[in-house]
Amino acid sequence: MSKDPVPYMPDLSAPEVAQSPYRTYASLHEQGKVYWDERVQAWVVTSYQDCATILRDDRFSVVTMKIYLPRLPVESRELLMPLFNRLDTWMLFQNGDEHKRLRTPITKAFDSRLMKLWEGKVQDITNALLEPLEGQSEFDLLESLAYPLPLGIICAMLGLPTN
Repeated sequence: MSKDPVPYMPDLSAPEVAQSPYRTYASLHEQGKVYWDERVQAWVVTSYQDCATILRDDRFSVVTMKIYLPRLPVESRELLMPLFNRLDTWMLFQNGDEHKRLRTPITKAFDSRLMKLWEGKVQDITNALLEPLEGQSEFDLLESLAYPLPLGIICAMLGLPTN
């Protein structure tokens, strides 16, 4: 990986990209390269194979959200510090043994044999989300199904209401 100039690196934080990122992601994916983005001071990895390699390589590390704090106004830093401190405890922001310790019980909960037992409940939750959409010629699939479905499944697994 080098920090060679990128012919075109879109601003991934731009509102138009955030609202509909798929064309941008597809374009980056087609190029299949790893880019350094100066704006966010981070590598942008665009291919599945590169992501899989990096995620399994101990030479790479997750960086906590706190790297973004110096870029914020002082009053925002003070306001957001509790959030950043909490995010630092999440599995996603852990490396090595700590990440593995936190991931192990979750991985067991999503074992394919156990998930087979949840198939009926997942279908019920899916049907409940799709039912209000019946007869509509258009709807936002992400908003109507992709976002609420995993949350509904996790709530059901935890014994919480799924609505």
